[in-house]
Parts: sequence; C-alpha cells; structure tokens
Amino acid sequence: MSQEAVRGRLFLDPEIQESLRERVLAPSWQLVDVEEPERGELVPFALLPGSLDEPLLLTRDDAGELRCLQGTCTHRGFVLAEAPARGPKLRCRYHGRRFDLSGRCLGSPGFDDVADFPGEEDHLQRLPWESLGPLRFTTVQASGAPDFDDWLGLVPELMGFLDWSRFERALDREVDHEIDAHWTLYLENFLESLHVPFVHPSLTATVDPTAYEIETWPQGSVQVGFAAEGESAFELPAGHRFEGRRVAAFHFQLFPNTLLNFYPWGLSANLVDPLGDARCRVRYRTWVGDPSKLDQGAGGDLPTVEREDQQVVRSVQRGARSRLFRPGRLVPRDEAAVVHFQAFAAAALKS
Repeated sequence: MSQEAVRGRLFLDPEIQESLRERVLAPSWQLVDVEEPERGELVPFALLPGSLDEPLLLTRDDAGELRCLQGTCTHRGFVLAEAPARGPKLRCRYHGRRFDLSGRCLGSPGFDDVADFPGEEDHLQRLPWESLGPLRFTTVQASGAPDFDDWLGLVPELMGFLDWSRFERALDREVDHEIDAHWTLYLENFLESLHVPFVHPSLTATVDPTAYEIETWPQGSVQVGFAAEGESAFELPAGHRFEGRRVAAFHFQLFPNTLLNFYPWGLSANLVDPLGDARCRVRYRTWVGDPSKLDQGAGGDLPTVEREDQQVVRSVQRGARSRLFRPGRLVPRDEAAVVHFQAFAAAALKS
C-alpha cells in the first residue's frame, strides 16, 4: 500500500484492520504492563487486549530467573492461568498437562508410551525480553520484530544521562481512558506540535510551540520541546546534544503505539491499545525520578492536556468520515513525524 493510500484510510477501511493487527502490531515491541512475580510465582496477562489478545505468562523460578512464556497449553490451547499463582509447577486444568516455570513440559496424561515425548513442540515458547530502565518489553512475533536497540533509536543517546535507580512507579497518577477514535488518529495528534497553541493554552504558557525540533529514525521519532522563560527544564550534562538549551520535554514515539514522554520530574508513558476501527484505549503510566519537580512545566498538568487531546481526536474521528473530506497537505516541519509514521505504516502494510 502506498503512503498516499494510507492517508485517510487507516481509520476508515474495515478491511485494513486485520493487516494492521498482523503486519504492524504482532511483530512489534510492547510494554509489559504487569507487576513482576516473586521467586516461585507466575503472573498471567494478555498482550494488547482488544486487538492481539495474546495470553502470556510472566514466571520467576526458584533460582530467580524471569521469563515471558506462551500462556496457552501446547496440547489443545487451553489458557493456562487466569490469576497469579505460586508453586514450581503449572498444571493445565483441561487435560492435566504439566509444566515447570521455565516452560518445560513435564508430562501429560495419555502420553506415557508415546515415542519422543515430550518434544520441543510440547514446551511453552519463550518470548524475547528487553528492558529500558524500569520498563520491560516483549514481542509475540520475534521473527518480524526490529532489533530492540534499533527500535529504541535515539532514546539511549538523548536520555542516557538519567539515573534510573531514582525512578519509582506512581500508581496514584495512572489512569486508563477509552476514546471513540481510531488508535492511529491519537498517534498522529501526538506526533505534531502545530495544534499546541490552538488546543493547549496551559501548555503554551510553559513551552515555545514554535521551537519544537523533530528528528526521526526508521522505527520512531522524537519531538524536543523547549521551556518558556522561568519554566522547568532539564539539567543536561556536558556533552549532551542539547547542552546549554532549556529542554522542557522529550516526546518519543516508538513504532507503532508506544509513546514515552520525559520531563524533568520523570517519565509519562502513553500506551495506545487498538480496540477496533473507531475506538482505542490509552494507558497512562508514570515513573517519578525527581518528586520536587512534579506539577511544573510542560509535564505539570498532563490530565488537562490529555483531556484536550482526546476532544480533538474524537472530533477528527467524526470529521474524517465525512463524505466531503479529502486529506490535505501536511506542514513540512511541524507535521514531519506524522509523514514519517504514515510512511512506516505504508511500508509495513505493503510487506
């Protein structure tokens, strides 16, 4: 599919949703948004409920090794666990097949005299497991996923000065919202600064909306916002690319649906879950590195900014379905990351 065909169709054409799920979402890195198990425990979860709906297990064996495993029995596909559990072994409640916390099949009723049992296909598949500070990522289609370091792109270079040991999860600042709009519309709104002075009056008072700098790499993009006079800014170390400049925020989009927003106080992650051709869920997750800078600057009033963005995205969802609407030209500088996202989606759908 060409980039021209993608524009205006990602959120309108029902036939394209299956391609987006299998060609874009399945071979992508996704943040694992569950609490990690203790030794001898397992935690079940679904990756991207509402789209991929992939049942998975996080396990930590008695030696302390953490694994992300297939969550369905290798016999008939029964979902192995619905709630966290303790114990060195896991038994399928359908036909009694047993596994240890490494995913090895230990036995199965009726297979005592079967040759070469268990074989490799009887063990639970182990998924890739990668980290960025306190964030954990996996993918259900490793063969098609990008190299993790390539996917992160400029994140390590621009944010490598952070002391991750100071970052703590702030559950009291986290919320999930469901929005009546296609997930790509939410992303495209995130990817441009042109709307900021028209939609976000409080944000416009803390940053210079004309001074955003945008850079892309094959798997994502970053928008760098600069603080208005007297507003909160990063204390960047010597040698940093933006040394001496008052950076208010680094906004990263990692293809396709992971958004990482770094502020002087810490990290706000927006995880955008597709829920169909006219609905998405956005999970707002928060890690605080410097509590003294909370509620200041560009990241000081995120609930208001997010509410304003949701209103805009819902309106675009309605307007884009108009029989008279034809996608207009994009602004070369301010919407460069939108162009990049649409090009990437077109390439993924063509593959």
